[in-house]
Amino acid sequence: MKIGSLNMENLFLHHKPGEEEENRKYRPLKSQEKCRSLAEAILDINADVMALSEVGGEESLITFKEKYLEDKYLHSLIQGNSDREIELGFLIKKDTGYSFEHLTHRNSEIPLNYKSDDPMLQGPWFMSRDIAELRLLKDGEEKLIILNVHLKSRLDVEGLDNESTMRRKAEVELLIDTFQAIDKKFDSKVPIMLMGDFNGHARPGGHPEFQRIHDDTELKDVLEVMNLPRDERASHVYFDRLKSPIHDQLDYLFLPTSLQSKVKVETSGLYYYKDQDGIPYKRPQFPHEGYALPSDHLPIVVDLDWKP
Repeated sequence: MKIGSLNMENLFLHHKPGEEEENRKYRPLKSQEKCRSLAEAILDINADVMALSEVGGEESLITFKEKYLEDKYLHSLIQGNSDREIELGFLIKKDTGYSFEHLTHRNSEIPLNYKSDDPMLQGPWFMSRDIAELRLLKDGEEKLIILNVHLKSRLDVEGLDNESTMRRKAEVELLIDTFQAIDKKFDSKVPIMLMGDFNGHARPGGHPEFQRIHDDTELKDVLEVMNLPRDERASHVYFDRLKSPIHDQLDYLFLPTSLQSKVKVETSGLYYYKDQDGIPYKRPQFPHEGYALPSDHLPIVVDLDWKP
């Protein structure tokens, strides 16, 4: 079984009816060229399930699937809490032999307290997007559960929460509470994966807001399981004010203990986009090289010697 995770970087393929021209500047449509490149990567990866983030609504996902994915995938998307209308979704290959259920946790409150007398800061607060839960079933029984997230970015527009650390920590708290509640419900008999864009260093010894992942679970990122050198784990690139590239790992695919020994190292890890000749692009060193890629995030993939 192969599972992938991909931030599609603002997959908007439609303008909203009556949308003002000024707003369209902040929601530019993704080019056909980049859509084709994303689709080529997804088809090349050939995962049973792709967990997606930054999808510009269900209409865009349907258009992308129907136009570029050769009728090989089903989709599922439930609108979350994003104020930018970037959503979490899934692509499920048609021939997997599994049925699926998609559940949302968008209405679950996160434990966030800004300790302010301002009534606008009293909450309640919820996930910035959602915890999108996908259950794969065979003969009516759950065989695998995927929790897909896109945690709060480090941008703090209001200046209330430095790098949004408190908000992201609260989202991690709910994520782990949710993971543990589901695990308990199924008596630890159904493997649960956590994946997506964590918007920070969620590795052991990384940013402190992620520490509970390592303190309260035995989950390990697939790149950690593969013992990949730290400088080969960068899944995201951006350019600072001096146009210097910053390569970092923001995307993770956490595996439960039961699956960590089943990783096929040769076909797992980060997927590098390819040019027209099928040659993988190198990591961008200049802004124009980064812009040429279909997303500023690389897909992360786990190929398992396991089929429940």
